[in-house]
Amino acid sequence: MKKTKKLSFKLIPIILLMAILPIIITSSFTILKFGGVIEGKVNELT
Repeated sequence: MKKTKKLSFKLIPIILLMAILPIIITSSFTILKFGGVIEGKVNELT
């Protein structure tokens, strides 16, 4: 019982990372896209 508990405890951060990584990647991509749009608008204005 103790061995399985330790294993699951080690797996929790890995699972969290796997869940958080795609969110971080997608959010950074949207920020980059948004920044590109803003830059384009600024270039149009100047």
